[in-house]
Amino acid sequence: MAFITAHVSLSSNEGWNAYLAQRAIGLDHAPLYPPSDQMVFNNYPPSSFYVVGLFGWLVGDMIVAGRIISLLALLYCAWATGRIVLACGGTRAGAWLAGLLVMIYSAVFYSDYVAMDDPQWLGQAVIMTGFMVLLGNGREPGGLARGGLSARVSSWWRD
Repeated sequence: MAFITAHVSLSSNEGWNAYLAQRAIGLDHAPLYPPSDQMVFNNYPPSSFYVVGLFGWLVGDMIVAGRIISLLALLYCAWATGRIVLACGGTRAGAWLAGLLVMIYSAVFYSDYVAMDDPQWLGQAVIMTGFMVLLGNGREPGGLARGGLSARVSSWWRD
């Protein structure tokens, strides 16, 4: 957790994502995407850059903002996993275990992505929201159309 405010890049993606977040909210005075007749260097969907850019503008540091959002999105995914277990008829203990397993698995096998300024976890959080909407609360259906819409929206967050 101490590294969140560190001014050392955790990966080459962090600086790139911070630059694109600045471009998304207009701090760089360049468009996020070039005109259609020019070569595209950014193949990521734009939504995460707008979210990180606005939060980074408030925080004063795009990379720190991206790391905070990424960590919060990971925690949300763990919580959502527990909610999905409950919606499928699981126990509270099973829900807690499922959420804990998301955290442990991420920390052990994907530690590079834990709190890294990258749109991946934010996209996963949107996908998890769509799945929770699809399942509903376990007593009444969530609705295929709303769940499908959430899944479609998630494609704007990650590639």
